[in-house]
Amino acid sequence: MSDDKYSVSEAAKLANVSPRTVRFYDEKNLVSPSSVGENGYRIYTAKEVEQLKLISYLRELGLSLKDIKKLLADKNSTRSFQLLIERQKEINEEKIEALKDKQRQIKNFEKSCVHET
Repeated sequence: MSDDKYSVSEAAKLANVSPRTVRFYDEKNLVSPSSVGENGYRIYTAKEVEQLKLISYLRELGLSLKDIKKLLADKNSTRSFQLLIERQKEINEEKIEALKDKQRQIKNFEKSCVHET
């Protein structure tokens, strides 16, 4: 990790999120700037950028901000992480099954429309 310092916009770009997302995560105490300048500008380091990337990745996996916050607060607990991931896998499987069911319904509807014409 370098000693580089980044503005909100720069950190957002490096983490591939919007500046608004960085501010939102700061507001929700998920990631905090390493310092705040006299002008009120938030300063981020590579450490916070990596945390932003992790949060973004966990969101992509479907974890809620509440669960991510718990996970970040308990960084040493691999068991907590395992439980959260297992729960998220179950939720994702349920979503997949629901989508498959919708797809079957659409196909059945499509077949019934074709037979009527």
